[in-house]
Amino acid sequence: MKNYVLVTGATGGIGSAVVRRIIRETKVDYVLGACRSPEKWDALFREECGRQEGRLIRICTEPEAFRREIEAFFGQEMQGDNRPEEARLQLVLTAFSLQPAARVLSIAEQDLQSNLQANLEEPVRQIQSALRLCRQNGMDCRIVYLGSGAAHQALNGWSLYCAGKSFMNLFLRTLAQEEGIPVVSFDPGVVDTPMQEQIRGIPAEVFDQVQTFRDYHAQHKLHSVEEVADYLVRRYILAWQAREFEERYRRPEASC
Repeated sequence: MKNYVLVTGATGGIGSAVVRRIIRETKVDYVLGACRSPEKWDALFREECGRQEGRLIRICTEPEAFRREIEAFFGQEMQGDNRPEEARLQLVLTAFSLQPAARVLSIAEQDLQSNLQANLEEPVRQIQSALRLCRQNGMDCRIVYLGSGAAHQALNGWSLYCAGKSFMNLFLRTLAQEEGIPVVSFDPGVVDTPMQEQIRGIPAEVFDQVQTFRDYHAQHKLHSVEEVADYLVRRYILAWQAREFEERYRRPEASC
């Protein structure tokens, strides 16, 4: 079985940690990372790209470019003597934006459009492209989505974030039902990422629970990106152990 892993949001906090964790695994043949900035990719992964001899490949995140680039890559992989008898593409969706963090009536039109494009349109079209490619080439497919407890509650100032997470959960549930493929929505909990820094900076009059998140940071209650990435890779990439559609990260000492 030839194993390909494609990570969106590959230069983000959890996304970059997942890429670094996966690339160490000999059971994974190629890691493809989708991101917006080639400069940031080069800065983050220069050392890994140098060591891995072409196993780590950058893909453009814009939907049409994403489609063209993965088709070109797999076109080479699936032709002639290179074509594996069995192959699997594992899609890890980590890209998602909190912004704009604002009360509903304060959301500007351009911010609304940018949020919906990045959080809904892009991932849906990326998923479509990846699954069509799998069907065309007879590859298995699995999807790991970075979910959130925010999908199940209304939080002041987070209307688009909560709604977007809820939308993606229902979209992926339907996709799994229609296509019969394994999908998990994995909630990593509170993780020490740039998004957490954004949350701590939201004014209390916009987000009335901001002090809770400031306390998480002050009291060292945030998970590290490395521990969450390690859990995700071991539980879903190296061996599919999902028991439910929605699962949440638990530190090993708390898992019993």
